[in-house]
Amino acid sequence: MSSRFVFKCKLSQTKGKKSSKQLTDLEDKRSSLIQQFVIWRPIQLVYTPHVALLLPLVQGDGADGGSHYANPESTPLYFPSLLPHEIRDRPELKDIVDVECHLHKAQADDALADVHRLWRVIQGLWQFKKLNVSGTGNRPNMRMLDSYS
Repeated sequence: MSSRFVFKCKLSQTKGKKSSKQLTDLEDKRSSLIQQFVIWRPIQLVYTPHVALLLPLVQGDGADGGSHYANPESTPLYFPSLLPHEIRDRPELKDIVDVECHLHKAQADDALADVHRLWRVIQGLWQFKKLNVSGTGNRPNMRMLDSYS
């Protein structure tokens, strides 16, 4: 999971009035995300130079290290799969688009393996319940349900 996704989830959970500690934590996370963008953009422009056409024009010199990221959790990342078709279909970007596709397939395989592993754990718990819980009724079953959590 990306740090940007986790940050957006935590930000949505703290809607409304925030305490000073929450505001400080929010600013720390935003500055960390901005720092990651400052590192990411030059590397991205090396491998996909066409992204420079999509980046918004920055007012000022940007000497303060990324102050133009006013809302970093909503800043587009411009991954190859999210580029417009006229840019993504260029021959020089074919390799980087293929690499991203292979990465997504590997992530999907890992996620499916995790789901399969958790399914086997749950099935093992149900099998344990069938074999080891004596009697019927609510009491033995509630004890077994407590062991799930």
